[in-house]
Amino acid sequence: MKKILITALCLCFSLGMMAQQDRLEKTVTTKTKVKTNKGEEVAIKKQKVSENRDLKLSETGATNQMLMRGDKVIQSSTLFIENDINFSIEPDDKGYVIKKQTDGKMVNYGVIRKLPNKDLYLLHTPKFDAVGYFDLSGNFVVGSYDDNTDAVVLKKYKLKR
Repeated sequence: MKKILITALCLCFSLGMMAQQDRLEKTVTTKTKVKTNKGEEVAIKKQKVSENRDLKLSETGATNQMLMRGDKVIQSSTLFIENDINFSIEPDDKGYVIKKQTDGKMVNYGVIRKLPNKDLYLLHTPKFDAVGYFDLSGNFVVGSYDDNTDAVVLKKYKLKR
């Protein structure tokens, strides 16, 4: 009987410790129909949004306790594709982080920072630096200088459809 009581108390305590965060995740799907000379195309943009809130107990000292929700932290991730390779752009403290899918896992590929006074962004990777922008379709278009051809090379990270 004593073991059952101790086990029940431990179980209740561990469940109470796990419930200190409130998490909401949702996936927003946006469909856009575009009429072109080739016909009608449907573009689908999927964006994963998650929201975390810390749960805190009030410190009033009363027998009845009140539960307060902390400040919410919103995170979103958008999937892109370039040359049949999946990329993910996620916000961070200074801009965005771009991740590349390698062997089924998303690994850091570089960082994206907003340039002042323009709607331009700087993409910095270990292999190159490029200047980019988000076009009207939501694609991330970057241009970088190629030493071999002495020209600017454009690369488009298309929204995953």
